[in-house]
Amino acid sequence: MKNKIHNPNTYFLLIAFALTASIALALWKLTAIEPLWIYLITLNFITFCFYGYDKYQAIHQKFRIPEIVLHILAIAGGSFGAFAGQYIFRHKTKKLTFQIVFILIAIVQISLIIWLIIKQNK
Repeated sequence: MKNKIHNPNTYFLLIAFALTASIALALWKLTAIEPLWIYLITLNFITFCFYGYDKYQAIHQKFRIPEIVLHILAIAGGSFGAFAGQYIFRHKTKKLTFQIVFILIAIVQISLIIWLIIKQNK
């Protein structure tokens, strides 16, 4: 009997969280990197890997990662990994609705970074 995934969003988000937390904890214990940078490095790595995995699944016509999960990973701070995954794996680059949402996420994040830098320099 095959296992059924009842909610793929929850399933993949839990996997992303567990992998991010595990790698981040290891980096925190083994390096002197600032926690924010550990979080961003780890999340972007996991996001990049999710894009690669989803591309592999698409090629082999198997169970895919829901687009909302990929967007949530970008919103959580994995935008660079998402962009790299799209570029390197040539994945999700031609789907206009996906790209519009991704570009909006990136614009909001860049705007927030610029605002924080301006606020900090005042």
